[in-house]
Amino acid sequence: MDIAASPKVDFETFVKMLTTQLKNQDPMDPMDSASFASQLAAFSSVEQQVLSNNHLETIKTHLGSSDLLSFTNWIGKFAKVTGPAHFSGTSIDIAISMPESTERAELVVKNEAGSVIFRKLISNDTKEYNWQGEDTAGEIAESGTYQFFVETFKKDASQGETEMAAYQKVKEVQFEEGQYSIIFSGGLVADPKTISAVRD
Repeated sequence: MDIAASPKVDFETFVKMLTTQLKNQDPMDPMDSASFASQLAAFSSVEQQVLSNNHLETIKTHLGSSDLLSFTNWIGKFAKVTGPAHFSGTSIDIAISMPESTERAELVVKNEAGSVIFRKLISNDTKEYNWQGEDTAGEIAESGTYQFFVETFKKDASQGETEMAAYQKVKEVQFEEGQYSIIFSGGLVADPKTISAVRD
């Protein structure tokens, strides 16, 4: 019997089984010393690999906990992330960027359906815009998810729209199945890797 090949055998059990095997061996046909050494070496190798894997899992868990503690410092702060942002009556800061060659630029706000609810001409050197939730008619938009774009123009011809990042308040940080998730106050979720800045 190859004890080393038996599943789920720890070192203590292995020694007991090997001792029993030696006691009960046929005196006329004793276990070959080479076979004994081979089984011992094989088991030792497997045991070391298992221990190494356990140590790696422990290290991974500790590293995950360390990162989680680091991310929890973001709670209550505002994270800059490109993508939808939730509006519920509180203004949203939008980070603005555009090519230097831009001759004219307009901020465009779209609702979940993709319809434009707000459009405004902005200067080329605008770095940030505080959207108060107003729509084109001057009314306050309904609570919901919105996206922000800058449409640039050159010689009155549109050069296309580029989605902008917005600052959203971090409510919670989760760590599940080896992955981190940042939960914003409006319920939206983001991967920490997509966040480019965090501020008070």
